[in-house]
Amino acid sequence: MKQNETCPHCKSSDVKKIGFYTRKRNRRKVQRFLCKACDSSFSSQTNSSTYNQKRPDLNSDVIENISEGVGVRKTAQNLRTSISTVQRKIRVLADVCDKYHKEVLATWKTKKKVSLMFDELDTFEQNRVHKIRIPVIVEEKSYFFIDAFPYDEV
Repeated sequence: MKQNETCPHCKSSDVKKIGFYTRKRNRRKVQRFLCKACDSSFSSQTNSSTYNQKRPDLNSDVIENISEGVGVRKTAQNLRTSISTVQRKIRVLADVCDKYHKEVLATWKTKKKVSLMFDELDTFEQNRVHKIRIPVIVEEKSYFFIDAFPYDEV
């Protein structure tokens, strides 16, 4: 594993390896560290986006199924897991995407000349009969999604 780990508590890079633990799910060994500055212990998994997830192996499959338009119930059947697990994965992945979007948007605001496009996002609600159009702002060159305007704001 990487030796350049940083402590999630005090952000110090003065850490030492203190062993490892074995995951129950996939029997993978995860390195443990001790921070010399604040005397707290953590693992290489602590700074990961899959921290505290019991089934991180399902993330890519859930993203693939949901982006293809497969419903939550069918996704749970395909992956042989519960509906609540798929819903929880969607919430966690949405939070990760939201965090990434805010980080990119913070750096994007520092650019001087930016061309924007206004577009409409088409989606369906409930039984795929009622079409919903949501106006969105997109950066012209990279197609980076800037913002959306729900109905109550339009």
